[in-house]
Amino acid sequence: MKFARLLLLALLILAAMNAGCIGFIRDTYKTYMATPVPSPTLMPTATSTPINRTIEWQYMYTEKFRSGIGHFNDAIRAFNASRMAADRSSWANATQEIGLAKIYMEQARVDFLDMKPYGGTPEEIMMSEKWNETAYFEILAFDFANFSYQEGAYQATRSFAEQNPVRYNYYVDQANVYLSIARQSKAEAEELEGRTFIGQQGQIL
Repeated sequence: MKFARLLLLALLILAAMNAGCIGFIRDTYKTYMATPVPSPTLMPTATSTPINRTIEWQYMYTEKFRSGIGHFNDAIRAFNASRMAADRSSWANATQEIGLAKIYMEQARVDFLDMKPYGGTPEEIMMSEKWNETAYFEILAFDFANFSYQEGAYQATRSFAEQNPVRYNYYVDQANVYLSIARQSKAEAEELEGRTFIGQQGQIL
């Protein structure tokens, strides 16, 4: 009887010990799952993969071209504003606008020339030169337009009988001559553009 009690006691102790170990293991597992160690945050970094040189050149060529066209269009808008001011005989405003037009067109020339080092084909190099030529003739036209505005302002100070349109008409004619040359040069630049990667972007081969 005594032996049976001791055996029962031993079995109870063993059962208690086993229960405690299982509980400890479970508790440890729950604690581990509840508070995981956070992984360090990955910060984005620039790719270290080298870029193909042709692609990089085309990228820079496009950047310079778009900047040049932006300045070119700004110049044309300012030029048109100057002509409208001149039509109203607002010579001061006309002179101011034509001054802005020349500044924008000179910036366009810089951009067009900066395209050239990135030209990878003869067409791309010629396109850079042709857009630079176009901007050059536009600037000459702007100069003669400005001369006409100054002459118009001067003649406006004279009486009707004293006004002499000879110089004014000459300046207007010269401005139109260079505008015509610039227009032809622009058409040639756009034709060259169609034969470069810029003109061919988006086409399905």
